[in-house]
Amino acid sequence: MEQFELSYEELASRLSRAEAIIEALQHGEIDATILGNKQIVLIRPEEMVRQTEAELRASERRYRSLVTATAQIVWRTDPTGRVVDEIPTWQEFAGCSKETLLGKGWLNTLHPDDVPHVQQIWQQAIEAQKPFELEFRILRHDAVYRDFRVRGVPIFNYPDDLEEWIGTCTDITESKQIRVMLDDERNLLLTLIDNLPDYIYVKDVKSRYLLVNEALRRQLGAGSKDEVIGKTEFEFTAPELAGQYFESEQDIFTTGQPLVSHREPILDHDSGSRRWVLTTKIPFHDTQGHLKGLVGMNRDITELQDMKEALQRERDFAEGLIETAQVIILVLDTQGRIVRFNRYMEQVSGYTLTNVGGEDWIETFIPDEHKAKTRAAFKEALNEIRTLGNISPIITKDGTQRQIEWYDKTLKDPHGEVVGLLAIGQDITVRLQAEHEKDHLLEAVKQQREQLRALTRQLAEAQEAERKTLARELHDQIGQSLTALDLNLNLISTQLAKPTSHVPDIVRTRLEDSLTLVAQTAERIRDVMATLRPSVLDDYGIVAALRWYGNKLASRTEFYVKIDGDEITPRLATPVEDTLFRIAQEALTNVAKHAQAERVIIQVSSQNGRVRMAISDDGQGFDPASQMKPSEQQHWGLVTMIERTEALGGRCQIKSSVGQGTQVVVEVPR
Repeated sequence: MEQFELSYEELASRLSRAEAIIEALQHGEIDATILGNKQIVLIRPEEMVRQTEAELRASERRYRSLVTATAQIVWRTDPTGRVVDEIPTWQEFAGCSKETLLGKGWLNTLHPDDVPHVQQIWQQAIEAQKPFELEFRILRHDAVYRDFRVRGVPIFNYPDDLEEWIGTCTDITESKQIRVMLDDERNLLLTLIDNLPDYIYVKDVKSRYLLVNEALRRQLGAGSKDEVIGKTEFEFTAPELAGQYFESEQDIFTTGQPLVSHREPILDHDSGSRRWVLTTKIPFHDTQGHLKGLVGMNRDITELQDMKEALQRERDFAEGLIETAQVIILVLDTQGRIVRFNRYMEQVSGYTLTNVGGEDWIETFIPDEHKAKTRAAFKEALNEIRTLGNISPIITKDGTQRQIEWYDKTLKDPHGEVVGLLAIGQDITVRLQAEHEKDHLLEAVKQQREQLRALTRQLAEAQEAERKTLARELHDQIGQSLTALDLNLNLISTQLAKPTSHVPDIVRTRLEDSLTLVAQTAERIRDVMATLRPSVLDDYGIVAALRWYGNKLASRTEFYVKIDGDEITPRLATPVEDTLFRIAQEALTNVAKHAQAERVIIQVSSQNGRVRMAISDDGQGFDPASQMKPSEQQHWGLVTMIERTEALGGRCQIKSSVGQGTQVVVEVPR
């Protein structure tokens, strides 16, 4: 059994020495020699030959038994590579009979793609006469290629004459297939790791990188993975952070406990900003249980952390808003039970959440007469029929009622299922009281305004009546007196004009002056009478009166007045005509005083039971807002026009802008 433990190279060497001894003995060159560790003494050359041949045959038997028993294929070729072996395993190896291979080169069994490489190695081995090893594919007789690994050694005749090549050939097809599968799986795993967004790495016990994926390589700012392998974190990260990483990893190696989902800061290589990762580090061991290093994975949670912080800020903001809001914020579940309310609700109701949390909202806070309506509204709200501005009272702890204006929204879980109701309520008790008081005040103001309008209307009517009376008195009394005086003076003048009368010239002069003064006074009284109450207004209507007044005013001013419109039939009521005439009179007076206009157009029309009068000028205009503001100098003309119009139930609009002229539009009922 000892010989079977020899290597192929040693076995071949012993065979070579044995053959050399036999050759020397056959020539009678020696009588004794050393074979292995044993000294053989030859008495006779013939005996020595017999013993040597017997030893060779025994060695050959052991050799062939060894070759037959081994799983490897043993081959022999002559120095040129022709197969000379007759061992059955070679036939199994080639898949053909020995007649097919014996005496032929074995290269003709190779895969065509492998022939050039094998020839090169084989030729180099022949030239160097040194052992070689190579892998190639061999085409079997059944046309199936299998992978083999071949080792060969040269066998020399004594001393250095190459006699043959002997070697082994191992079928590595299955192992190579397994290796390929492992390589594919490894490449697949590496591809997967490289394409993961997480930072994945392997470190040895000294925290040196053994493997990194592409994401970590980019994060470290390295140009390639080779720039990272064998280096520590200190060469890529600030010393403070690198020291923290090193200490945590050494703790893992010391305790053998993994670090799972630990939040750590990192520095972004491109921006230099701090980011956050969720780190997991797990120690790993070899097959003998020796600690070899750790496997780590860092997941960038910066955005998640930012979102979490933003969510926390939003939550804090919402909590602050809820607690400081001056409105009731109430959350009910689907059964109407109180889940939460804010501090303002505590202030309004007098209850704390501890007192009434989990209680039925309607039974606790809603007056009996409003419960049915509130329950119906609650059911509608759960069906997403929103309540907007619904006013419903609540009963406070001291038994008083507060009027609340409610707005609600249905609450849902992430699956869209209704889980409750959010109600926002505003205490409007004080507001309703104020509105009630305001309504009373407005009603009082309205009544006073109506009274003021009636008074204004009566005042205008009284004014017009007074004007008529005054004009009539001037006409009937002063006018008649002036007429009589004029007649008397004319009679006196006629008598004094006779030749028989001797009157001083001064008397005649005074008499003529008195006649002129009487005529002027009469004319002025007629003007005053026309101003107080133009007879054309009473006799012909508003349009005729406006034409008369416009012509009269234009004769004394530098602007032209045009009247558009026909006399309205049937005629308007006297108060309406009086009001329109007085407003036009006031407007034309303002134009004469302030506008510096060249033309004024007055349009009068009647439609749908209303009369419209528009007075437009092309003057310099003004800012109506500033003219209507209370001040020490009130613009009573504009106010009077508006009050006269409103007294008739109409509307007066004054439109103007600086440099764009002015328009006064009056609309009153017929």
